[in-house]
Amino acid sequence: MRSFRSPLMSTPTLVLLFHLGLAATMVSGTVLDDSPKHLATIGGMVLSMVTSALLMKREAIRAFFMRRPTLWFLFLFNAFVAVTLPVILDGTKGILAAVVMGFFSLGAGTGLLLDPRKQVAGL
Repeated sequence: MRSFRSPLMSTPTLVLLFHLGLAATMVSGTVLDDSPKHLATIGGMVLSMVTSALLMKREAIRAFFMRRPTLWFLFLFNAFVAVTLPVILDGTKGILAAVVMGFFSLGAGTGLLLDPRKQVAGL
């Protein structure tokens, strides 16, 4: 029996939807006012989160993110951003953004410590 695969679920379509969700999240504040701005921001966040989860189930993308050079880049870049964000942003926003980026950096760092031969199949 052949499995039916929707063109909406193709990798290029998911990448396009992911980028559209990110764009809606970032641009809605300058284009819209009040409640439509909040709806567009939340809708863009949901769209980008759902499509990123679907994309990470693809073997080619998962293999790319598990490569050591990619993990090193993510670890160092996110650590650099975490250190510089409190200088760029003021107050609580800078500290909170630095903590979140620090968590992303730690996530990439733990990926570097894991042995790729012992990866769990379900991840």
